Amino acid sequence: MAQSPQRSRLKQFVHANFSPAPLYPLKGIWYFTSHRYLWPLLQGRLLPLTLLSTAVLVILFLTAYLPLVAFLALFHVTKGSAWVNATFFILGVGNLLIALLFEALFVDNTQVDIFDAVVVAEGYEHLVKTRRPVSDDINESDPVKRLGAREKGAKFAPFSFRQIIEFIFLLPLNFVPFV
Repeated sequence: MAQSPQRSRLKQFVHANFSPAPLYPLKGIWYFTSHRYLWPLLQGRLLPLTLLSTAVLVILFLTAYLPLVAFLALFHVTKGSAWVNATFFILGVGNLLIALLFEALFVDNTQVDIFDAVVVAEGYEHLVKTRRPVSDDINESDPVKRLGAREKGAKFAPFSFRQIIEFIFLLPLNFVPFV
């Protein structure tokens, strides 16, 4: 049975314009909570990140939010759009500051270890073995314990050129008026 052209166009529109990407953070949280071997890797990082994020956002909202709303209200005709844009701008700046501070102060090679542990846990040891030794002990249920010391490559680069350019170019998008 053939689909009507209208239904086919609707399917194409939905497929082209809607992505499952917003679900990925939720899937990541679910994966983290359901795989206990990841807990020790992030245990020492979650509390400092939570405190840092809370402090940065509170300070930004207390000091910069209202002046930014006043400035944006000069250029926004729509009632309320200055409040919305200022909120997203402050959250974007907060994201920038949190990322810079967290990567400068707290992050080491934990991201590389987490990635390698997940790849080993999913059964793709051969991909990790090119960069670090992996134990062949299949009785070991903890993939983190199967990982050896890193021999080469996979260095964490917290202030990469790509990341800096991304922050610089994407931050001004918050000045586009919300209609």
